[in-house]
Amino acid sequence: MAKRGATDLLKGLEKVPSNDDQLLADYVELRCLISRDGEYALADLGGARRRQDDLGVPSSAGLRTALGLLGDGGLLAGAAAADEEVPASEGDQAARERAAGASPDDELPEDPETRGREWDQKAQLGQVLALLRRRERVFGADYPFGLGEGDVLRLKSSPSDGQRLYLFLLTASCHRNIKSGKDRAKLTSGFERLAVSVLKRYFGDRLEAYVFGTAAKEGERYHGGLKKAIRKLAADTGFGLGPKWKKHRKELSESGDRGLDVVGWIPFDSSDAADLRFVVFGQCATGKNWREKQFDAAVDRWGRILHLTGPLTTALLISFSWRGPGGDWHRSLELTTSNIVFDRERIVKLLSGRPIDGLPNRLTNDLLAVTDADAM
Repeated sequence: MAKRGATDLLKGLEKVPSNDDQLLADYVELRCLISRDGEYALADLGGARRRQDDLGVPSSAGLRTALGLLGDGGLLAGAAAADEEVPASEGDQAARERAAGASPDDELPEDPETRGREWDQKAQLGQVLALLRRRERVFGADYPFGLGEGDVLRLKSSPSDGQRLYLFLLTASCHRNIKSGKDRAKLTSGFERLAVSVLKRYFGDRLEAYVFGTAAKEGERYHGGLKKAIRKLAADTGFGLGPKWKKHRKELSESGDRGLDVVGWIPFDSSDAADLRFVVFGQCATGKNWREKQFDAAVDRWGRILHLTGPLTTALLISFSWRGPGGDWHRSLELTTSNIVFDRERIVKLLSGRPIDGLPNRLTNDLLAVTDADAM
């Protein structure tokens, strides 16, 4: 198969992400991943923004470029203000990717209230540097990059399995920059399938976990139409179908997954079919609008279909490393208390050193081989 170049794989790299520190840190890592020499200096982030301003490319926030980004010995750390982003409507992401090839991360028009607002770029780049330093420390041997003199991020050679897992999650988080709809669909489907391993590692090998969503393959437990899958789910969990099912089931489309990507339960002895056992519903998200999806697998949503006679645990799995420099949740008030949250940090730590079957690394391998992206 012919080698794919940068323009075949990526789009929108001229658009520096908004003033969200996490997205900026991912942008720096992506640029390092695809650079010709495997390096990306933090100072280059300012240059990228300057080119964006010169080209008149709209952005979703008012981060401004300033000269003198580097002090003696490196970037100065500091706190930065952050605007709330307006999430775009995503719906069933995997189905949308296959049907239209559109990305839920397409940039929104700039908020007029933020246009022209001056930002302390030196402070923000300091925050990004602090995040990268924490990632290097916390992920350890599984971190595929290293920070060197002059605040330059460098890609390590011959990535290990743990580093490839990190790169897969990074690529999934840069969903908006992946050009091909097929590549984006493979990323989202691969992440849903990875969720099974994450849940089994966290809750234990006794957990029976399966892909429920559109990533289920032919012959697997929940492959097929949604209504058939729901009937099977009701029997498997012991919840049964709720009173509204018979009356309203025709309203459900056979496509999609109603926001449920992975399911699991811990059974008692096979002779004990009673309810009141552990059941978990999980939702996976790689798009920037993952906050909208926090309630997709929730009791309030599925209680309209299933007769929830027992406890239901909900989980949210995101490909982002959603941490501040100190390890606390980034923008903590945007998280709900209804989910156990698995971000990039938790996922890599849970699966480090363990074999992962079927991780779709082709795109990651193609990005590692890119040598013509420096001019993008």
